[in-house]
Amino acid sequence: MARNNIEIQGRDGDLLSALPRQKEIILRNYLFVHLEEVERKTFVKTKSKFDIAGHTKNMIAPTIRVLIAEDVAADAELEIRELKRAGLRVTPRIVDHPDDFVAALREFTPHVILSDFSMPGFDGMEALALAREISPDTPFVFVSGTIGEEYAIRALKGGATDYVLK
Repeated sequence: MARNNIEIQGRDGDLLSALPRQKEIILRNYLFVHLEEVERKTFVKTKSKFDIAGHTKNMIAPTIRVLIAEDVAADAELEIRELKRAGLRVTPRIVDHPDDFVAALREFTPHVILSDFSMPGFDGMEALALAREISPDTPFVFVSGTIGEEYAIRALKGGATDYVLK
């Protein structure tokens, strides 16, 4: 039974063990927890800028701007749908070209970046390098079905916040 378990190392170094069919659920939840942290930080930042009256129970959480670097429209839509299913309010911007990515970083100013690892004409590592140069404090998460362990380590060392398998 032990060899069927999969260990997933989180950003904070914690190890999660799961059976193979639970792996996707754990990784998806890990991404949602990370984005909910971004939403809470955004909410706190927003709250400090405005005088908000009333109980916090009645307040609407702010919208998270999500920049998605993805060449397959169906995959991008699935990511957006999963984020909304998790209860997050998101405004997505989908790009698949380096020029559009740079423009979105400057004009859209995302709270978080989700990127495929391998796209024709636009590499995920190139997206990471551009994001670290233009918007170094924005969390960058790879969402990919093709990222291997070696590339995942390289991505994390290159400045990616995390990675999630599709």
